[in-house]
Amino acid sequence: MPRRGFEKIGREEILAALKQYVEGRGEEVTMREFCRHVRVSPTTVLKRWGRWRDLRKAAGLMRPQACASVLFSDRFLIDEYRRICKELGRPPCEGEFNRLASCSWVTLYKRFGNMEAIRRRARLEDEFEEWNGGPRAPTGKPELAWDEAWLERLWRERLRVGFALFSSDLRGRVPEEFDVVFCAEHDWPGCPVAVLRAVELLGGRARETPVGDGEEREG
Repeated sequence: MPRRGFEKIGREEILAALKQYVEGRGEEVTMREFCRHVRVSPTTVLKRWGRWRDLRKAAGLMRPQACASVLFSDRFLIDEYRRICKELGRPPCEGEFNRLASCSWVTLYKRFGNMEAIRRRARLEDEFEEWNGGPRAPTGKPELAWDEAWLERLWRERLRVGFALFSSDLRGRVPEEFDVVFCAEHDWPGCPVAVLRAVELLGGRARETPVGDGEEREG
């Protein structure tokens, strides 16, 4: 493949380079390995193809989603999660994982069930302690690396909340579409994400008419 500089390499050249690279190496190639070999930046690959998975699919390396459990071993999925955590210097959000990994977030989540299980299998306890906290303050509380503004932004921009009268109404839609369920009645004991009941969270206020539904709140 000609070395024409990162910005001048086109989609088809990247695709041809990937097809050539996997010959004799097998299909479980990572974007970092590929980029190092052909001397192309990951940014350029993502600019040309949008997602690493899309490039792999175009190269004929992606099998149907139904075969994901056969295509990806447990070790491969966890290694991908570990690699991306270390590349970013923090745990990835769903969009980042889908963009950088050779598998989808849904495949990872379905295989292990929840984030606690994924993090436990990844064995990144020391790294998570560093990412999530700092030295102990005199009060015994950790000095967190994130502040309240970051948490509020995370809630508004990243957390996907599903609303339903009954939690079971969202079967088949979590965790693919929602990270948290907010409902009136929780009738789905096996729900794979956190469930918040309105009455438990708000008490008697849950039965009040919300502002905007009927009369406007005075004052």
